[in-house]
Amino acid sequence: GITDGYQNIVVTVNGRRLNNIDMIPQLLSSISLKSIERIEITKGSGSVRFGDGATAGTIQIYTKERQDVDFSVSVGNYGIQKLAFTGGVATEILDLTYSGEKYKQTGFSDADSTGHTDRSSNETQQVGLKLYPAESLELFAELGQSNVDVRYPGYLTYAQFSTDPGQNRPGSSSYSHQVF
Repeated sequence: GITDGYQNIVVTVNGRRLNNIDMIPQLLSSISLKSIERIEITKGSGSVRFGDGATAGTIQIYTKERQDVDFSVSVGNYGIQKLAFTGGVATEILDLTYSGEKYKQTGFSDADSTGHTDRSSNETQQVGLKLYPAESLELFAELGQSNVDVRYPGYLTYAQFSTDPGQNRPGSSSYSHQVF
């Protein structure tokens, strides 16, 4: 479905479900792109083994087991700033991985009546630990945090956008604000 299709797809990261019991969409922005090794998609009856909510299929995301450090910084137009890092250590008895991203955009539209523009920021951090205490035993723990703060401009008609794509919707006093 257009409005609630996410309810029929199970999304997992390293086997852990991202689907919420309260039917809130999965927060895919909490996954650092630099940490993804591969993505597998299962559709149809093969998705049944993933349990309830998988009638339309599954998206399985697997992250890299890192043994190095990677760091990148970028900047762009409209105040875009991005910082990303990943790293890890692996031995015979443990794997420790960590990753994080920070993205910020100051916006490109006119300020609203409260002085805000259509800005956004997204921060995510994750750390994972795998222990191998015995040959056939693996213990895994992961801790993650994600913060999203977005101000959305109002809709514009094609004519309004063509005239000035940076304007706020005429008659609108402030941008919609989402904090998660």
